[in-house]
Amino acid sequence: MKLFISGISIFIFATVLWHTPLKAESNTISKERAQAIYDLCANCHGDNGQGKVELEAPAIAGLPAWYVSSQLYKFKNGTRGKHHLDNAGLRMRPMARTLTSDKEIDGVASFVEAMSIVPQENTITGDVAQGESKFLVCTSCHGTRGEGNPALKAPPINSSNDWYILTQLQNFKSGIRGVSTDPEGMTMITMSSNLSDQDMRNIVAYIATLQ
Repeated sequence: MKLFISGISIFIFATVLWHTPLKAESNTISKERAQAIYDLCANCHGDNGQGKVELEAPAIAGLPAWYVSSQLYKFKNGTRGKHHLDNAGLRMRPMARTLTSDKEIDGVASFVEAMSIVPQENTITGDVAQGESKFLVCTSCHGTRGEGNPALKAPPINSSNDWYILTQLQNFKSGIRGVSTDPEGMTMITMSSNLSDQDMRNIVAYIATLQ
């Protein structure tokens, strides 16, 4: 009889356990953890994500989380930041590698997205009218106002530092940025290949008017 009762007890316990939902593991990190991670980023990108030109660190405040995450993954796996002439990229690689999980990458990316965009000072001069004309080809991915297009993995560029956009265009054209495992980078290499340095400056001067 005792054995029979024990068997019933085990059956009931197993049934309850089977139908009791397990507590799902959180897919996010806490805001405090995200802040702690960003505190390291702030050394270069600034407390408010405004960037620091002297460190070649661009403004990142308000960038969409999907784009920040994608770039952190690229830096971490070596798709970006391996070229010996990419000083800023070479600094980002070890920083990205300190993020040990997808949750940390996505968490700090969401933290950056929630930051208020910081207006940027114009530092590059160029012919705005010529730049607007040249920018037409860019609109197919980045939008008519430089607002970006997640479906095409094209980031917004209307809140970026003008010096940073110019540097990246130069990097794409010279092969410093963009490898065969980076489809978006390869697209940018093609797009920048026919641009002169003055064309780039004109485009950047026009983009600055879209802030």
